[in-house]
Amino acid sequence: MPRCPECGAEIDYLINISEERITYRLYSTGGFEKEDSDLLYDLGYRCPKCGEVLFEDFWEAYQFLNRTENDVQAWE
Repeated sequence: MPRCPECGAEIDYLINISEERITYRLYSTGGFEKEDSDLLYDLGYRCPKCGEVLFEDFWEAYQFLNRTENDVQAWE
């Protein structure tokens, strides 16, 4: 399992914070349906323990979380 390079905690997920504009259709029946969404900006991928932003790129964050044990030892 990877460790946060900032606080050293073992982590198995990262927290992504982003802002998005979502357009919904609201029907007279009270139902609604998502019509469209636009990512306004992405604040990065944070450690769930210390809150530090570790990555800004999705693929870098994904690769960090999916390293093998050999990769983890080489990283440290």
